[in-house]
Amino acid sequence: MAVHIKSIWSGSSGNCLALWTDHTRILIDCGFSSMRTMELVLKAAGIDLTEVDMVLVSHAHSDHINWLSMRVLERYGVTVRCHESILKQICGRHWRRDPDEMAMGTFCNRRFTINDLSIKAVQVPHAPSFPTFGFVIEVDGKRPTKIVAATDFNNPMTLFPHCVDADVLFIEANHDPELLRLFPNHNSKYHMRNETTAELLFAACAESRCHPKHVLLGHLSKQRNRAELAVAAVGDYFRRHKETMGFGLSAAPRFEESGTVVVK
Repeated sequence: MAVHIKSIWSGSSGNCLALWTDHTRILIDCGFSSMRTMELVLKAAGIDLTEVDMVLVSHAHSDHINWLSMRVLERYGVTVRCHESILKQICGRHWRRDPDEMAMGTFCNRRFTINDLSIKAVQVPHAPSFPTFGFVIEVDGKRPTKIVAATDFNNPMTLFPHCVDADVLFIEANHDPELLRLFPNHNSKYHMRNETTAELLFAACAESRCHPKHVLLGHLSKQRNRAELAVAAVGDYFRRHKETMGFGLSAAPRFEESGTVVVK
């Protein structure tokens, strides 16, 4: 069974990752600057909200979920789920109504299923007072497929064990140290620098039976990173350690869809 993964938007201005099989379509995060923008962007990317089974929310920052996006999702009857620990935070920041009036469900630390997807939420360290979760997704098939998706974190240790033997990784590479020096930002300490992302990928590959099929780098800073710098940092790290990088590597654009990664 083929599994498709595509970033729709990725960055501090908005985030949305699409994953689908023949039986299931989900979005991870859905934060856009306006209702019209959200509908136009998703339509252009070939995402029909009437066919989306669920939206999973990583955390309560408005570039991942917000009032405008939730209104669109409500209009289309799309189920939204978040970790039980952040439901009240999302309602308080974005919904402005009683939680009982919101079509939002929760998940916990136990694995849950959506049709042929088996999903586990993994908490990752991010900004204080904002519990944040990555997702480990396994897809049924003759050979199970494993996808790990996580952005907005600053320490890879909690996610590392889950990256081992993954087929596809969607991982944050937020900033380049030299550009951060030129354009300082206090909040960058809550995000992954390119080199740390490279270290995570190298360590995961070293523990895996084989390298992933593809790695998609996400949530690149507008001022403090560039796609070519993020990709080069990973390649350089593998070369310095005399290891062949046996996977496809690309960076997700901020305001455009990425190419579709397909695993069969």
